[in-house]
Amino acid sequence: TRGTVNLLNAQISASLKCAGSQFDGQDKKALIASGAEINSVVQLTKEFSAKGGVIFRSAKVGGSFDCGSGTFWVDEGESLDFDKAVIGGSVFLHEGFSSTGTIRMSGVRIFGQLSCINGRFDGNRKGHALNMERGYVRNNVLFSRGCEVIGGLFLAGCSIDGNLGFDDSSIDEIKA
Repeated sequence: TRGTVNLLNAQISASLKCAGSQFDGQDKKALIASGAEINSVVQLTKEFSAKGGVIFRSAKVGGSFDCGSGTFWVDEGESLDFDKAVIGGSVFLHEGFSSTGTIRMSGVRIFGQLSCINGRFDGNRKGHALNMERGYVRNNVLFSRGCEVIGGLFLAGCSIDGNLGFDDSSIDEIKA
């Protein structure tokens, strides 16, 4: 897809599935779904790629949000934006996931786990690779088994009701 896919405030009664798709925002956002309500799952998987920001700010997702093996890239700014989103299940940024740019998750509410196992997060050497200030996760947060973070993890004020794991990971900086 060329140009911005605009799902601003969309109401989707089932799932949003974009497995294997390539979105090119052509120097703009690739996908905007701010304020969207998706009753089931979001799948940006199976080598999904986005050149340009993917924005789910204040979105509500009833199930999991899966970006396994997805690639997200911006020259500067946010590659993924989940600020104030509510995710009813887990968030998977794992198993070959790659982001160049900041992932914003300020104020996010995740009612499952956040899995970043074997993911690569590059903050474009301009700051945080992942900012989860004041976020909440009901279960585990895992930056492990080959997870690489170039730039910082910002977890100030974050509440995690499970384990926070960094086993076998490479992380430049953690601020909590």
